[in-house]
Amino acid sequence: MATPDELTRYRKSIKQILSPFANVRYANGDFRNQAVFDANADRYLIVSTCFEGTKRYHGCVIDIAIRDGKVWLEADNTDAVIARELVNAGIPKSEIVLGFRLPELRSGTGYAIS
Repeated sequence: MATPDELTRYRKSIKQILSPFANVRYANGDFRNQAVFDANADRYLIVSTCFEGTKRYHGCVIDIAIRDGKVWLEADNTDAVIARELVNAGIPKSEIVLGFRLPELRSGTGYAIS
């Protein structure tokens, strides 16, 4: 489990990794990304919204939470492979849970199971 100092570093790294995604512009549609960082809940999101005609689109692009001293990658709907970015930022694989994978499929990934 990560120490308080490590968790502080993880939070900073997560924000640095996610922030550029708030500025992504899409070729089709008028999608707009927004960074949502909730330090109290330790939740870090990139959400995308758009109207196309009368239809509203709203979706989660990236969802990361810190729970029980681990970094939980709940959603990664990018081509960037956010888990690899977290590792490159110095967060050990043993501290990252691929929450979007079924628990029984996490054991062969090299990342934390829970």
